[in-house]
Amino acid sequence: SRLRITCWAETKAVAVQVAEAVKVALRQYQERSSLPHLIWVMDEGSFDVYDPDTLLFGVTVDFTATMVE
Repeated sequence: SRLRITCWAETKAVAVQVAEAVKVALRQYQERSSLPHLIWVMDEGSFDVYDPDTLLFGVTVDFTATMVE
């Protein structure tokens, strides 16, 4: 499966920090209590975004997730 997560903040620096925290959390997460379960997540890249309507900065991260049935 592929996931795309965008982390928003009032500054670019904070958006980058939030994106890094999400990467760490997803790399460490493994759900084995039910089937299918998640066994591996890898970030495939990221890019910066900006929303002029809300004046928020964002970092969008693409992930690949592997699940086992």
